[in-house]
Amino acid sequence: MELGEAHFGWWRRARDAYFADALGEALACIERYRESEDDHSVGVYLHHKIFVKLQRFDDAGALVARMARWKRKAEIAYVIAAFFDARHELANAEQWYRKGIKVEPTSTVGFVLLGEFYARRGRLAEAEATHRHAATLAGHPDEAFKNLAIVLRATGRLEEALVAARRAAAASVIDDLERAIALRDGPSANWWACAAEAWADRARIGEALVAIERHRRAEPASEPGILLAAEILTDLCRFDEAWTLLARLGRRRRAVADAIVRHLRLRGDLACVEEWLTRRCLEEPHAIRGFVELGAVYADQGRLREAEAAYRHATTLDGGDRGDAVLQLGLALRAQGRFEDARDVLVRAPVELAAKILADVERAIDRASGTPP
Repeated sequence: MELGEAHFGWWRRARDAYFADALGEALACIERYRESEDDHSVGVYLHHKIFVKLQRFDDAGALVARMARWKRKAEIAYVIAAFFDARHELANAEQWYRKGIKVEPTSTVGFVLLGEFYARRGRLAEAEATHRHAATLAGHPDEAFKNLAIVLRATGRLEEALVAARRAAAASVIDDLERAIALRDGPSANWWACAAEAWADRARIGEALVAIERHRRAEPASEPGILLAAEILTDLCRFDEAWTLLARLGRRRRAVADAIVRHLRLRGDLACVEEWLTRRCLEEPHAIRGFVELGAVYADQGRLREAEAAYRHATTLDGGDRGDAVLQLGLALRAQGRFEDARDVLVRAPVELAAKILADVERAIDRASGTPP
């Protein structure tokens, strides 16, 4: 079917809104486009990506069945892999990354994506090998070398990481590694303070690793040191080592419990996170933060109705600032396409938090009513 220019404008606006993170408008526009072009591949593809970003995994999965029948383009395989990755279906994700690589075995792209997947899951040796192979292929060797540097930094092999980072001209990684090596080889310092400052920066994770290792050699029984080391190792996806450290600490301390929840969430063990947070909500039934965090875990699993209920309950409590609860409730409603409900909630959120989202929801209402882009 020949697409009319005005009608195709709905798809273009959906695409632009998606890349601008205006997901309400993106959803409204792609739905308008697909009202008369339900099977057109560009519409299905973009609708799927919007659903994934909104954590509407069941809806996204329904479109995967169509996409999987298309001609085996590597790009489609990687999009499907990212869907399964977001849904924490790891075996399926790895399978689809490999399907894409089979289509384009001489391109860096698939190997870089697979290496990143391994690294996020704590499979650092496999990530290293995959990025090393990617760096030998055509396409984007700089990206492969940068990711290789990040993996080598995570394992503490700083000089090797620096060589790879320089091959990629990755300025921020180079700066962190040079500082980390200088700190490692320099004079004694307040190592815990150095580690805490560098870790808070996030761009200085190599420096934080060196400093906390020096602190723990000097004070191996220091509980603040053990806790900070666990947090840093979690960020580096060295999950088994981080968990060993966390297991040494008293779990009833709030800081430790928070670190455990964060660790499990980054590791992808959402069932355990849900169990921890449900117990916290039972123990602290008036604490807003617990219900907001529980809602976020529901959302991570695509359980938006349950997320909505948790956020809505949090907005009724007095144990803290309700601003984030209101914002998250508005986002959950937007994800479900309930734009008027989202607007009615977001007008109650602090302006500095909600202004951009509220503007997106108002545009979504206009687009859903038929106002052209």
